[in-house]
Amino acid sequence: MKKLLYCSLFFLFSTLFIHQAVLSSEQELLARTAVTSISNMKNFKGSTYTWHKATTQYYDSPKIGDPALQGMLMKAIANTLFEKGYEFHKNSWESDMYIGYVAALESSLNSEDISKIYGINPGLPEMSSDLNKYEKGTLIIHVFDTKLGQLLWRGALQAEVKLENDPDARWKRVQNAINVLLRDFPIAESE
Repeated sequence: MKKLLYCSLFFLFSTLFIHQAVLSSEQELLARTAVTSISNMKNFKGSTYTWHKATTQYYDSPKIGDPALQGMLMKAIANTLFEKGYEFHKNSWESDMYIGYVAALESSLNSEDISKIYGINPGLPEMSSDLNKYEKGTLIIHVFDTKLGQLLWRGALQAEVKLENDPDARWKRVQNAINVLLRDFPIAESE
């Protein structure tokens, strides 16, 4: 009986520690991040999505256009949408929404151009003087209605990007950034 109690307490404290670690990572990211979104999803009912290749872009930078980062972004977006009740469908005719995204560093796409092209800008000021290690990065996620082709939601996040992250640290940072960016994205509603 004591062993069961100790195991239960260990599990409880481990779960709380992991949850607190995730929260503190997201809070740490929020301290150095600017996020904004626009939404037209008030009357939208849908719970399925597919990727929209035409609106997925990596602005000319070998630092962020690598396949590993692309996979991380898609996986992190999919994870967060799944937690909100959305389901991926490979075919657009089975989906309610198209999801696309843009990833860029300040050296390839500056804040003024982001405002002109996408109509949204979180407005994170320059933060670091060491451009060899850090650069301001922007991630924009677009969500379109597959039936009407209308923009339903667009969110943008700017953060200081550490250019030499190891893969595990990079994955955690990407997932935390997506969680922060999609925090106000609505929970899925079926028709």
